[in-house]
Amino acid sequence: MKRVFVVLLAGLMLTGCSAVTKFEVQPVVQPAPTQTVPTPTPTPAPQKPSTTVPSKPQIKQLKVALYFPSYEQQGDFLVKVYRDVTVVNGGIVKSIIAALQQGDPRYGKVIPEQAKLLRAWVKDDIVYLDFSHEFRERHWGGTSGENATIFGIVNSLTELPQIHRVQFLLEGKVEESILGHLDTHIPLERNPALIKS
Repeated sequence: MKRVFVVLLAGLMLTGCSAVTKFEVQPVVQPAPTQTVPTPTPTPAPQKPSTTVPSKPQIKQLKVALYFPSYEQQGDFLVKVYRDVTVVNGGIVKSIIAALQQGDPRYGKVIPEQAKLLRAWVKDDIVYLDFSHEFRERHWGGTSGENATIFGIVNSLTELPQIHRVQFLLEGKVEESILGHLDTHIPLERNPALIKS
């Protein structure tokens, strides 16, 4: 029985193979190689030469009140002097300090010539003044001289409506007493008692 089955199976296979439909072999067509074309990157338009003119500094002449020392027999006072100052780009504080440093021929000095104002800024109602070490080292000393310097600056700057106090710094640091006598570790207010009326 097994033999009959094997013979039948072999016959089926032979006849089945002849009944298989023949397929035509189609040649495989390879697509032509595509070239990669880089997408163009936008090139910036040529720049025209700048026609903007650098902004000119804003320069104003302002009349300000400055306080200079007047050493008299009755005591030491500050005298109010009006002076025109040149203010560049709103730097009124620097202009006042420069005018005080120039002094006044009729009165004493306020700030040593060699001292430099390193930075000045206003926050709230306080102006911060950061002076170089020459502010202390080149100062002429004495209690009267110190009062004239400190309150000549404070009283002059507090003439400005937005400033009520002055904080002194030396080379970026707040000093207990920047010139040796007056307490300058906190912002100082105007001292009208020193103003000669």
